Amino acid sequence: MLKPEIQASLFAIRFLGVGNSHALELGTSSCVLEQNHEPLLLIDCGFSTLAAYTRIYSNSLPLAIFITHTHLDHIGGLENLFYQSYFKENYIGKIKLFVPVKLVEILHKRMADYSGILAEGGVNFWDNFQLIPVSDHFGRTRQCLCSQKGINSTSIKPLPYQRALQINPDYDEAWVGMGDVYYKQGQFPLSFDAYLNACTRDSPARNQRITELLDKNNYRTVDGKNVLTQESLNLLYDKQYLEKLREKVTDCR
Repeated sequence: MLKPEIQASLFAIRFLGVGNSHALELGTSSCVLEQNHEPLLLIDCGFSTLAAYTRIYSNSLPLAIFITHTHLDHIGGLENLFYQSYFKENYIGKIKLFVPVKLVEILHKRMADYSGILAEGGVNFWDNFQLIPVSDHFGRTRQCLCSQKGINSTSIKPLPYQRALQINPDYDEAWVGMGDVYYKQGQFPLSFDAYLNACTRDSPARNQRITELLDKNNYRTVDGKNVLTQESLNLLYDKQYLEKLREKVTDCR
């Protein structure tokens, strides 16, 4: 989320996938920070990430990638990126990998520590990337990116979802993909999207929104039923339960 003084049309987050190794049908979890509809930073590069990225951004490849952690569903696409970029003059050696210091050794072991060098003329994995170690809060990386793009790095800050909804109710759209993950893991009786749309609106709008979600056949109770039971619907109006749910949501921001 962006602070209110930043124009909503200037920056955006685009989800390329919201799944994990247990939910490949949702695509490997990754997203892109955009500026004026142009990709600025790719966050994680799993098995399906590159295909989604090239499809959306006219077959271009990412020039800046931040790695959050080294599970293969978050880094498994880097080898594919190596081969796609190494033979293209405008990409070779120009892709920046922003990696938290603590992850550098692990990333090297998982992606670059082969028993022998790659077959392409004796090149190794790191010949094709610019490794930029960063702190875990990504501060140096953000400053580096923003200085190149003319962005004031101190003006981009996250907001809790409740504050974001106060600024603009449409901001809940950014949570749709994340909600599928939490729902699939059984952490919520409804997806995060269903909760935000059904439980943070005025009462008359709740039933209509729930019906819309059910009609799309995307949101169910965690027991796998195709329709919401009366017990599940009651949860939406149980203030004590909703307060606990909001606490969980806050912890997940």
